[in-house]
Amino acid sequence: MSYPNDGTHLSDWRDAAVDSRVVVRCGLDPDEARRTGRRWTDVIGVVVAVEPDGLTLRRDPARRSDPRDGAVVHVAGASVVAVRLLGPRPRPRRRDHRNGAPGGPARADTPDPPADPDARR
Repeated sequence: MSYPNDGTHLSDWRDAAVDSRVVVRCGLDPDEARRTGRRWTDVIGVVVAVEPDGLTLRRDPARRSDPRDGAVVHVAGASVVAVRLLGPRPRPRRRDHRNGAPGGPARADTPDPPADPDARR
């Protein structure tokens, strides 16, 4: 399989550096492919070890709620079709507290509450 030389695709799975975040495309064995109806599967993870027979990854899926998050898996080198480098996981977005969102400052068109609680009467 040939990929553009954009710096994200590795020419060989053995070139993956420990602690790098990658997606590994693996070919499924014929029985599993027949059972699932798919030929490949992808594993997103951080490289724990590069060994002569394959890669060991700590799963780092896109959603933290994924039950496989953090599981350590071994991917046989013979089943690796492609490896692509990924950037670090994006930081969680902060909630927008502008324009009167809960916990944020009041909007400009919202009157300030009275300073004296008895002034409402």
